[in-house]
Amino acid sequence: MTGWIDGKEADFNAATAAIAKFLGASRQPLIVIDAIDLAGAAAAIDLARASAAVLDHAEPTNVRLMQDQGWLGTTQGEAVLRADAVLLMGSLSPNLTNDEAFRKLTERPGRALYYIGPKSTAPNVAGLNVIDTGNAPAFETVGTLRALVAGRPVAASEALAGYAEKLKSAKYGVAAFSSGALDELTGFALAGLIEDLSVTTRWTALPLGIASGQGELIRMSLALTRLPPPVSFVKSVAQHDPWLFGAANVVKRGEADLVVWASASERPVPDWVSKAPRVVVISSHRQPLRGVGAQIETGVAGVDHAAIIEPAELGTFAAITPAKQSSRPTAASVLRAITSEFAGKEMRA
Repeated sequence: MTGWIDGKEADFNAATAAIAKFLGASRQPLIVIDAIDLAGAAAAIDLARASAAVLDHAEPTNVRLMQDQGWLGTTQGEAVLRADAVLLMGSLSPNLTNDEAFRKLTERPGRALYYIGPKSTAPNVAGLNVIDTGNAPAFETVGTLRALVAGRPVAASEALAGYAEKLKSAKYGVAAFSSGALDELTGFALAGLIEDLSVTTRWTALPLGIASGQGELIRMSLALTRLPPPVSFVKSVAQHDPWLFGAANVVKRGEADLVVWASASERPVPDWVSKAPRVVVISSHRQPLRGVGAQIETGVAGVDHAAIIEPAELGTFAAITPAKQSSRPTAASVLRAITSEFAGKEMRA
């Protein structure tokens, strides 16, 4: 078990005490979660509550739309097996288009494929029907399609009207998009289109490229606070606001004077995190990171120890038990130790 304080090796208790001390001295701590299991997410929420911190995932969770508009959702497995039509939306990065789920969705023979967006950004997929938005915002095209599907009078080209009829003819359609890549207006329009299509057939939404740990944090946050991340515990009652409490925004505005990065993986810490005055790291990195006030090494969830995680390809939780477990601590045990140390310091103060 290894820890570091200002780059110098320290034992677990000393590193835990240092992080608790930083939390106690912080005007506004921010806890940022990356890849983590359910137990780690729960422990992070407890620490955030105890230290009056803001808590968020490293990547935007984009759940506001699901709250306000609602989604008819599906899983990757069901989409790959059942879909006879796939509608691709939003910005699709090379990493996403090389993703196994994306390839399974788009390479099946006989499946109708559509893309809404500028023709210049359409993915290189065989048989893809491009609904070109040109320089216009995508929500205008999606909104027009929705009106056509619902039978409302609207000015539209014959080609777009034809696409509306094709979408209506699908037996099981899937609107797939890159998680976090849809702007709010396009997201609302897409949710409405899916709802209207599902009056006479079945269409569902499938976000792709969901960051590791997002599902775990969302589920635990809803269970323990009734709110999705980001969540602020600055006041006595938990609060949710994607703009006010989004991790990157809090750092950019200079509101957080301490960032606690918690991850049960060796994924790199984003550059924007380092802009905070002080950063502490709880992760699986085996070497001290530059510019970090304190650091504690953890095991990798599902590799070094048993864990309940949500693999993106399953779309549900799974209990993972490695054949051989290591002595590296879990992220949850480290976070709980920090919470205990912090609470003790508060009581002694």
